[in-house]
Amino acid sequence: MRFVPLLALAALTLAACDTHNDDDDAFVRVIDFELDTDGYDVADEGRRASYTTDDIEGNSDRDDVEDALRLAGDGGLVLLYAESRLTADESDTGQTYTPLPVTRGFEGADGDGVPFVDYTVTFTYAFDNQDLYVDILSSAELDYDFLLDETLGLGNDIAFRLVTLEADVVFNKQAEVLGKTGAEIDFRNYEQVKAVFGLPD
Repeated sequence: MRFVPLLALAALTLAACDTHNDDDDAFVRVIDFELDTDGYDVADEGRRASYTTDDIEGNSDRDDVEDALRLAGDGGLVLLYAESRLTADESDTGQTYTPLPVTRGFEGADGDGVPFVDYTVTFTYAFDNQDLYVDILSSAELDYDFLLDETLGLGNDIAFRLVTLEADVVFNKQAEVLGKTGAEIDFRNYEQVKAVFGLPD
């Protein structure tokens, strides 16, 4: 896990550390992890596959995620991004990470060759003070092969990036960006979040 003190966002290091801002203990935390693709539970007649913090590969990554969620505090933001190849070609979006939740539609064609949305897949998440929950929801039935298909599920080692922003960091940066640009931070635009909060590549 990487911690970024509010007054040293530009000096982000990739090594794990615990750096405090003496003024308000505000943090940005960034944790990269992968999910064990065999660790899901299936429900809703095969239309939902669910992962929890226990399905995160690597004990240290799992512990870091739990710590970040616990330390985010009241009013903090918890953002989850996935590598853009989970849902689209990176060259299509210009972003290295796609914010969750996100929904993809998959086309079929009728007898006349007219395309239509055959089914959708939504990647979403929820959290509490120590656990992260990642769900894949489909309007079509899910199965094991579906989940391992890199174009549809979490196959091919999809990396996730959890970003937790404590309330003071969000407040100060929102005010700074609003003062400079007249607009609020778009937290669904990963590249903007990366630039504003000094996230690593």
